[in-house]
Amino acid sequence: MLIPEILGQLLVMQSFVINLPDEKSIFSFVCRGLLDIPGVSGVRYHETTQNQGFDTAELAIPVILGEIFMGELLFTVDDKELFVPYLDYLKNFCYMLAVILEERNQRSQNEQLQLKLEARVQQRTSQLNAEIIERKQIDEVQSYLLQISSVNPGEGFFKTLASYLAKTLGMDYVCIDTLHGDGLTARTLAIYHDGKFEANVEYALKDTPCGDVVGKKVCVFPRGVCSLFPHDAALQELEAESYLGTTLWSFDMKPIGLIAVIGQKELLDSHFAESVMKLASIRAAGELERRQAYEDKLLFEQQFQQTQKLESLGVLAGGIAHDFNNILAIIMGYCSLTKMDYEKAEKNIPEIEKAVERAAVLCRQMLAYAGKAMLTKSQVNTWALVDEMVGMLETTIHKNVVIKTELDTDIPLITGDASQLRQVVLNLIMNSAEAIGDADGEVAVKLATTEIIVAQQEKDHLGFFIPAGRYICLEVTDNGCGMDDGTRRKIFEPFYTTKFTGRGLGMSAVLGIIKAHKGLLQLESRLGQGTTFKVFLPVQ
Repeated sequence: MLIPEILGQLLVMQSFVINLPDEKSIFSFVCRGLLDIPGVSGVRYHETTQNQGFDTAELAIPVILGEIFMGELLFTVDDKELFVPYLDYLKNFCYMLAVILEERNQRSQNEQLQLKLEARVQQRTSQLNAEIIERKQIDEVQSYLLQISSVNPGEGFFKTLASYLAKTLGMDYVCIDTLHGDGLTARTLAIYHDGKFEANVEYALKDTPCGDVVGKKVCVFPRGVCSLFPHDAALQELEAESYLGTTLWSFDMKPIGLIAVIGQKELLDSHFAESVMKLASIRAAGELERRQAYEDKLLFEQQFQQTQKLESLGVLAGGIAHDFNNILAIIMGYCSLTKMDYEKAEKNIPEIEKAVERAAVLCRQMLAYAGKAMLTKSQVNTWALVDEMVGMLETTIHKNVVIKTELDTDIPLITGDASQLRQVVLNLIMNSAEAIGDADGEVAVKLATTEIIVAQQEKDHLGFFIPAGRYICLEVTDNGCGMDDGTRRKIFEPFYTTKFTGRGLGMSAVLGIIKAHKGLLQLESRLGQGTTFKVFLPVQ
């Protein structure tokens, strides 16, 4: 073949090589095509160099691009004279072949990199989508936990949380516990199993996965939990497969409780479950601390009230003993005088009777204080009763105190004991007059009919709401010394006084009489600004 024809054939071969699928196909095609070179009887490809020259049976032409060696074409030359003119063309052909092969390699590498990049992008996209979904779920969990903190406080909170965790995590059993002081036992606050709540129990933590939870943040057994804790009867009974638990920490980082969720299937998404448990543990720990603080407060208040009761009882017993001892001393004294001189018995007996009457009055005051006084009920005109008592007291109180009245005459009759109601009016006005002391002052006495409605939210002296209804309101106000908080708390205790001892059951009896008449009392007083008593007697 002529040189131009051979050159054309080499160019055609280059164009065909580009479209062949792999290197094996390429070199097989090239070796067959180069057999048309004059003087050549055989062509083969070898991946490594053979260092063949014209002094051997085969001539090697390397397929090389720069420093990249891609093998050799070995030519079996029978006629060197015919072959030599084509040698440079063949070297150029091998160079171009190397260029084509390198381009194919680069293209293949790029395609592989592209596939890897696409795979990584797809994988990362899937991860981001999963993270977005999980983040959205976590936000929903946070929002829900905030809602139940105000909607279902106390025991209701823990039950609501237990059912929510079971539903959200797809678990079959949830228990929320409070730890005892030794940290070795726990008592459940809520147990949720298969859609139902069970009775709370106390149990030991030893040989249970809950024992592993205490002191840790989150403890996860995604599978095979029964085999890990073969002595836990509850796990065996539930046929548990997975377990997730977390400690409830106090503000000073002491374990105070735990949450455990158990499933009969393998836990697949432990990361999401751990995130939910961490959030739930924070909220549950806060609620548990709030509840414990509330219980401690109630216990303290009960102890304080008990102390106050004992203190009041001591004052009451001391006052009664003092008054009765005085009465008994009078009786015993006159009895002794009578024994010494029977002729004076007629003179001594009235004094003994007076002492007995004082004892009877003291007993009646005690009954009034307890709200158990026998009432001699009748229809009472409170306007006439108050007006009568004011008129009587105006002549007995100190002249520096002026009583001013504002009494409605259109007051309905009520059923009650007139004598006891007189004692209420007497004690209130006398207490106000004594609060003024030696300075000039006034006591304002008002009487009116009033209607209490629910929207008013009126409270009595103990802070309880006054029931809605129609009342007769007696108001006694002075501009005297007023009372501090301590005095306001103790003013209705028997035998309590800020003036001098031995004053009896005055204000405590007033409160007892009001209670016996189904009434209520308000007290407003500030130190240095005077005092107001309001008595509400229901109109039947």
